[in-house]
Amino acid sequence: MKKEDLFDAVTDINDGFIEEAAAGKRQRIARIVRFTGNAAAILIIAVVLIRNGGFEKKKSFDAVSSTLAVAEESSVEESFILDNKTADFETGVNSMETTGSFIDDPNLVIASSLPVMSKAPDSTDEMWESDSAYEKYEELSKAHYSDIEKQREIIPAADDEADGFTGRLVTELFKDPKKENLTVSPINVYLALSILAETTDKDTRSELLKVLGAKNIDGLRTNCNALWNYNYMDDGVTTSILGSSLWLNSYIPFNTETLDIIAQNHRASTFSGEMGSPSLNASLQNWMNSMTGGLLEDQISNLALTPDMVTSIITTIYYKNGWLEKFNAEANTTETFKGASGDKTVTFMHKGDSGTLYRGKDYTASALSMNNGYSMLFLLPDEGKTPSDLVKDKDTLKFILSADNAPEGKHSMIFYNIPKFDISSQVELSDTLKALGVSKVFDPEKANFKPLTDADLEIFVSDILHGARVKIDEEGCEAAAYTAIMMKATGLITESYEFTLDRPFLFVIRNAMGAPLFVGVVNEIE
Repeated sequence: MKKEDLFDAVTDINDGFIEEAAAGKRQRIARIVRFTGNAAAILIIAVVLIRNGGFEKKKSFDAVSSTLAVAEESSVEESFILDNKTADFETGVNSMETTGSFIDDPNLVIASSLPVMSKAPDSTDEMWESDSAYEKYEELSKAHYSDIEKQREIIPAADDEADGFTGRLVTELFKDPKKENLTVSPINVYLALSILAETTDKDTRSELLKVLGAKNIDGLRTNCNALWNYNYMDDGVTTSILGSSLWLNSYIPFNTETLDIIAQNHRASTFSGEMGSPSLNASLQNWMNSMTGGLLEDQISNLALTPDMVTSIITTIYYKNGWLEKFNAEANTTETFKGASGDKTVTFMHKGDSGTLYRGKDYTASALSMNNGYSMLFLLPDEGKTPSDLVKDKDTLKFILSADNAPEGKHSMIFYNIPKFDISSQVELSDTLKALGVSKVFDPEKANFKPLTDADLEIFVSDILHGARVKIDEEGCEAAAYTAIMMKATGLITESYEFTLDRPFLFVIRNAMGAPLFVGVVNEIE
């Protein structure tokens, strides 16, 4: 498939055409036009041509969850590759918006989830000559948008129990008193492990589902979709952007059905290239930086795909929001923060505001309101207690997991004295997940990755890296995180050799039996 054709296909998607056509006159409907992509590619909708008081209207077809685009000899055009929104599903999920400015690998293959409306009348070739045919299409369109509205109302399954995934993850990570800073994004890790579950089967999948608190893979998919819909926001005031991607070894045949499922249910863009190549690593790092607002640039610069990798699953989250009532920078003071490693002079912000002060076991807490109903909760351990002591108490942990589990509070005027901070951390989660009950994915002899590829490889997870950063100032809070699941295979050929014919050489042209038809030597090239 030529890149020009794919560019036309991608840029033609516009549900607004459907609404425009519905508002126009319906005197005459000519024929249906449809585009056909690669063998496993995409059928796409919608071109409205107003003419003679009537219009031409394309049919819409069932969603095909991914489109493969292979760049040709020349470098990949930015607008051709990733200048798409994956996707504005009209579900309240604007999803990831990538720029494509970093994609310059001419060998890169990309699959992106694209939205397509529900299927129009059964035949794909007949002419629509009657109003009844259009009315049937209009009914289907209304049903489609009705389904979208219902999707918006789906709330993710609550994970506010101490023995749930988030509770166990937080407890395990923060259980030991440490002097260094540590931050984690549970939703980011959850979404990465959910994609990992899609690539596994049988006992390996069951193990992951149990840790994630899902009864089956369908339930996990439903909850992941709900998490995306519920947590994605970018309205100019509050930014909460989720991202996910797969990075595939181009020398390994992957099951397209599994890639389609991941694209459809996890909003994942897929990239394929030469593992370990500078261009693919640059694409990976630039994609991650674009999805995290550049907030994790230092951490991401050290992240690289290596030749022995089969695939890597990457999820990201970027959050930025302002305080409902901002701090006045002129009121800032320099005070002492009694850190775990000793006292340090830092900048404190101050303001008075009405709020609720909570008194729990071994701590005092209060939350500062942010735009669009968000908030930031602060828990101060009592003297002699540490943050790790708090997460070990189930009632306190449940309060951390949900505002619904708050202890009794007192509404009053509160004078907040909060240090400005900018903390980041990077942790390897393999041991943490093993402690939670995930073991098979790390064992090449026990792991089952059959849904991912039919290749005769013993695939296993080699590393699960999680990096995060949170900073607050007078304006509000900015935070980002990523989870990178690195997967390798035993016996995978990883050596490479550059073969450059830059001096006189011999050549042989052989027939089907291997016998020479031509033998020659090239000493000079005109």
